[in-house]
Amino acid sequence: MRGSIFDPQFEYLVKPFQKDFPKDKRQAMNFVGFAGAKILAYTLEKAGRDLTREKFLDALESMNKFDTEVLSSTITFNKTDHLGLETCSFVTLRKDGSEYYMPSPVWDSDILKKKNWD
Repeated sequence: MRGSIFDPQFEYLVKPFQKDFPKDKRQAMNFVGFAGAKILAYTLEKAGRDLTREKFLDALESMNKFDTEVLSSTITFNKTDHLGLETCSFVTLRKDGSEYYMPSPVWDSDILKKKNWD
């Protein structure tokens, strides 16, 4: 995700989720499936009505910088690279239970001190 699930930009995802699951705690992992569904829907639409395995793979392998609006970066697949996600972010929890997203795995104690950690 680009930001926190508590950011206003994600309310369009959170409101329907909370309506159907009012007792569930809001957390980023609840929304990762949304990204996979968008990738699948895009690929099926691009492959067309007469779906075959080959058409599906061709459509998937033509995905270039597809933005799921949820994952930390765009998605690219091609015939030689099936990695998909181009970068990743790391979710950590503050002492108050809120989530903080780091765009890289760098452990920076100065950042951590500013973000409510010991």
